[in-house]
Amino acid sequence: MDPISIIGLAGSIVSIVDVVTKSLKALNELRLRWLEADLTLMLLITQLGTLKAALGQIAEWINSCLAADPHQHYQLIIDLESALSCCKTLITLVDRHISKLEWNDHIDQPISFERRVRVALKDGAIKDCLNHLGNQTNALNLLLTAFNW
Repeated sequence: MDPISIIGLAGSIVSIVDVVTKSLKALNELRLRWLEADLTLMLLITQLGTLKAALGQIAEWINSCLAADPHQHYQLIIDLESALSCCKTLITLVDRHISKLEWNDHIDQPISFERRVRVALKDGAIKDCLNHLGNQTNALNLLLTAFNW
């Protein structure tokens, strides 16, 4: 083999190693993002479940306490409607992000790599929704706490 062929061969190896290195780096980052996405989804599921239960209790409270004399609590009702409207907007946004992911119709089948990638890539948007939802829940909690005082 002549020296030029050896240099060309070595150059090919270097370019292949560069691509493999980039691929490994990307896959490792993706694996880390998937683990983070998994945690984000677990937190979102927990927060949405808690919010659902709290909203059920608030609905009961509205029906039993506020419905009896709405004029006495006029400003509270307006503020509560505003807070619940923001919650609905955020929940709609979360639902829109979640519905864009392709979920498997068969629960017992594992999530495919492609779907994991989609979840990992949407993780930032879902995290933003999670933060906004947490902030809105805190504001709703503050409103109800102030009312109870």
